Amino acid sequence: MDRRIIGVAEQAVKNMGIDKVQPFTNIEYEKYEGKEEWKLARKIEVKGDPRKNGAVMIDENNRAFVVEAAATIEAKTGKLISINVKPATDNQKRKSLTKEQGVAIAKPVAKKLWGVDLSSYEVKVNKDWGDYTFSRKGNASIVAQFDNFGSLVRMERK
Repeated sequence: MDRRIIGVAEQAVKNMGIDKVQPFTNIEYEKYEGKEEWKLARKIEVKGDPRKNGAVMIDENNRAFVVEAAATIEAKTGKLISINVKPATDNQKRKSLTKEQGVAIAKPVAKKLWGVDLSSYEVKVNKDWGDYTFSRKGNASIVAQFDNFGSLVRMERK
């Protein structure tokens, strides 16, 4: 595995606001439909009642895990495709963002992740899913996803 791939994924996690980046515990190479991707994830085993941890995954040994961070990297170019981080939901209140607030949060992160200035992009908001889709003719779209607490939890370049 190329160390640069891990470096891109670690930097993406930092750019999403996670100060202390832990090592990735799962690294998979996938090749499908002409795409080649590295998928890196940091899974943490859940002790006790898994329902208290939100979205959990159950493995073949019936152990529950939470994915703390996951990155998808294009294998050939080493460029970031998407980054997901687990939201901090402790003691937070539900918060609905305005379109302007969502754009203000997503803009600097997109600049850090891909060097893209979203100022000239058109924005469409899907309030049901918390998705902000930034598009501009001739450029890849950027999707920013927010949780119910107003935290940025996913960025993807399409």
